[in-house]
Amino acid sequence: MQGTGEFEILDANLMVFFCIDSYGKPIPCVPFNENRGIINNHEGRVVEEGSEDVRPNQYVVGWTMSGPRGLIGAKRLYLSRYPR
Repeated sequence: MQGTGEFEILDANLMVFFCIDSYGKPIPCVPFNENRGIINNHEGRVVEEGSEDVRPNQYVVGWTMSGPRGLIGAKRLYLSRYPR
């Protein structure tokens, strides 16, 4: 699966990144673990590379959070942890 290359800028103080493929893709300025294909996080909160320092208002869910494990939809439980 491959993205369209189109991007949209949203006026928001909160962004949530989702992974469509089983291996996440790096996003500019977001800490990414190339070996695992995930955004660096602690329980879904994006953290600075090499530390547990949480980035405010940045969350990650699904396979981009944990890597490709579990069934599709199994990660939905994590969504209840995050603000709407």
